[in-house]
Amino acid sequence: MYCVFIAGSYHEPWYFENVVDLLAAEGIKSDVLLPIPCTSYTDRITMEDYVARLYELLQDKNEKIILIAHSSGGQIITNFAEKYADLIDKLIYVSGTLLPNDYSNFDIPRQNNERPILPEVVMEGNFKWYKTDSQDNRQKIIEYFYNQCPLDLAEQAVDRLIPQSILLLQHKNKLSEENFGKIDKYYIKCMNDHVIFPSVQEKMIDLVPCKKVYELESDHVPFLSMPRKLSKILMNIINE
Repeated sequence: MYCVFIAGSYHEPWYFENVVDLLAAEGIKSDVLLPIPCTSYTDRITMEDYVARLYELLQDKNEKIILIAHSSGGQIITNFAEKYADLIDKLIYVSGTLLPNDYSNFDIPRQNNERPILPEVVMEGNFKWYKTDSQDNRQKIIEYFYNQCPLDLAEQAVDRLIPQSILLLQHKNKLSEENFGKIDKYYIKCMNDHVIFPSVQEKMIDLVPCKKVYELESDHVPFLSMPRKLSKILMNIINE
């Protein structure tokens, strides 16, 4: 079995390293989808670009693939699955955006009381990112993403955040039952998530039913805060 990890907004895939190593110790081969770099804020990085990049990584594999997405990376595996359903064995969303037809990342179902307190955002051209120029801003980011992570890992993660393509987030799904609908989907809810609240995760699961749902008492990034517990859940799903 072959797994591929897809990172969420603002993150590079370095934060998957512990989980990839733990799966490797169990004999599971894994890879990561490298982000498309922002060379200029006028760059146009779209969903189509990411689907094509993922296909380049997977086209020569001679085995079914499990895609594991974190946060907004959920939209990438959803759209890839619609186009290349026959390549995929399972889709796993880790506090991921699991959204139906005609939804974008900006359409996550939330009530006003389910909207997170955002760190200070900067927007330029086709990108946005979080300000890290003061300790107050850094602390807000830690509380937002990494509220259960060891502080040293959280500080390291803040230093490695990258700009996020707005065009990627704006993409609206065009999905069918014949393709995306036929693939088994699994969801890992992060129950202390300050980005996508557990109640919001539940609403997405209601919109797109999953074969099985797991709960993890983690923040938004269990790859850093609870890698061993997350790996055990992933192994359960992989071996199912």
